[in-house]
Amino acid sequence: MSEAAGDAVRAYLDQYAAGASPIPELAERGAVHLAAAGLPGTSTERWRYSDPERLLACRFPLADAAPAVPESSTLPQLSGAIRRVWIGGCPAPALDVGTVPAGVQLEQLETGGGDIGGQLPPERDGFAALNALGFRHGASLALDAGVALADPVHLLWWSAADHPAFTAHPRVSIRLGEQASATVVLHHAGTPQAGAFLNSGAEIRLDAGAQLNLIVIDQSGSGTYGVGQIAAQGARDSGLRVWLIDAGRGWVRRELEVTLAEPGATATLHGLVQGRGPLQVDNQIAIRHDAPHTHSTQQTRAVLQDRSRAVFGGGVEVASGAQGITGRQSNATLLLSRRAEVVTRPALEILADDVQCSHGASVGQLDETALFYLQSRGLDREAARALLIESFARAALPGMPVPSILDWVFGRTESSVLPDATA
Repeated sequence: MSEAAGDAVRAYLDQYAAGASPIPELAERGAVHLAAAGLPGTSTERWRYSDPERLLACRFPLADAAPAVPESSTLPQLSGAIRRVWIGGCPAPALDVGTVPAGVQLEQLETGGGDIGGQLPPERDGFAALNALGFRHGASLALDAGVALADPVHLLWWSAADHPAFTAHPRVSIRLGEQASATVVLHHAGTPQAGAFLNSGAEIRLDAGAQLNLIVIDQSGSGTYGVGQIAAQGARDSGLRVWLIDAGRGWVRRELEVTLAEPGATATLHGLVQGRGPLQVDNQIAIRHDAPHTHSTQQTRAVLQDRSRAVFGGGVEVASGAQGITGRQSNATLLLSRRAEVVTRPALEILADDVQCSHGASVGQLDETALFYLQSRGLDREAARALLIESFARAALPGMPVPSILDWVFGRTESSVLPDATA
């Protein structure tokens, strides 16, 4: 651990008194591990391409009270969704929308609902320890067996440039009982210049036959730094479908770990990075096949312009004895600027014989032949470029269960993914 990282750890330990946590025993474990192990650096394989040193200057004060509540109309809207909102890292119940039906529990995690720490223990790494120590607010969603929740649950963390910069360590717990089903949107968003450091964690457990659609959206401002860890576990015949959408201007590093623990469990991941400005997105994905006859697919794409940078680390791990599995991963990147950069590192670790696993990666630019063809059919060059870009990006998000999200993504295509003329 560098001297700067050591200084940051000591500052965090001084600032976050473990006794102020709603779960003191978890905070104490976080403090012990953070003091002993510190924060990871680029010598750690998972952090090689995203230097955490730049986070050390983000010593914004810990969020303790919501700032002035904005008008609801200024926030991202998902039609028909059950919405819960956090402003500046703190709950803003005045902006909540909708109630949950019988058999569904949606609560503030800090009031005692939900599981916490089982899948993301503080001992996992320095940022998990920091989350355990600094956790103050979060959400718990639980569905009883057999309950099908028709309306999506939209959990929105909002930051704005006219609010003081802040640090928050939110946590989410999602538990679906046997044969239950739900759609959940985890959404970090803010105005373009908003300043924040969000170090978040989410723990997901799917009982036998449960089905979860999880949509993770980052739409943060250029002054926002985000570290996220998501851990999910699926029991027999469960299904997890994930869509990752990164369309902000900040610095994002996310780890998603899925364990397919029993036969018949499946996981499907789709991801899209819309890179512009100084955006950096680092997605580290690991799917573990711990049981036979489990299946996974990872398909991610990036459209990068300006000085944006995307890192993709995709892993499929097959345990000894996990026969009859399939695991596929692919990553494709469209570079629209000479200054944009992508690092892609798919990986397989297989300890069984009867498997079908594959991985692949590609990096390219717009096809001049396709551009010429579209122009020969009457489109001007910019319209042809926009059409090709959108076609490439749409392929990253098939089967989206909340269509209004696609309307938002591709309704902004021209302004969000087309390069500057000087790129």
